Amino acid sequence: MAPISPTPANSWPRRAWLLVPLGLLLTLGALGAPFLMSYDDVFITTNHPILKHGWRIVPHLFYDAPYEYGHMQLAYLSLMFDHTFFGGQAGLFRAVNALIHGGSALLVFHAARRFLRGHEPIAFCAALLFAVHPTCVETVAWVVQRNGALAKGSFPAGNL
Repeated sequence: MAPISPTPANSWPRRAWLLVPLGLLLTLGALGAPFLMSYDDVFITTNHPILKHGWRIVPHLFYDAPYEYGHMQLAYLSLMFDHTFFGGQAGLFRAVNALIHGGSALLVFHAARRFLRGHEPIAFCAALLFAVHPTCVETVAWVVQRNGALAKGSFPAGNL
């Protein structure tokens, strides 16, 4: 019987791409659900003043946005893209959240690999735990949590 050869070190980054479809797979139940009947999802996807102004408000989002819009310019911009391309299809809004979450898990893998100085299996386990942990569910299931989904990826991206 031939000995099992060790896994080449360069195969782990390729395996890390499995985290993105895993993020989609784990959220399939949320993708088919309608918008939450609460104030949040319906308001931010259909009735928000930023959406009513259309794309002409984009420069104002970054330079002179009113305080009530908060500091969520990238989240609003991303929701505007979703609103433009997907209309009122809640599942597609959540699919974008799931893709952002999967991309964040991929960034966690690369940041952990850098911190652990090349220990890819441990970095992969850390990213896998990040991808499947229940505390990450609301940023995928709630459309209004797009800012949280984007923020989850900013920390590992900033550490690369």
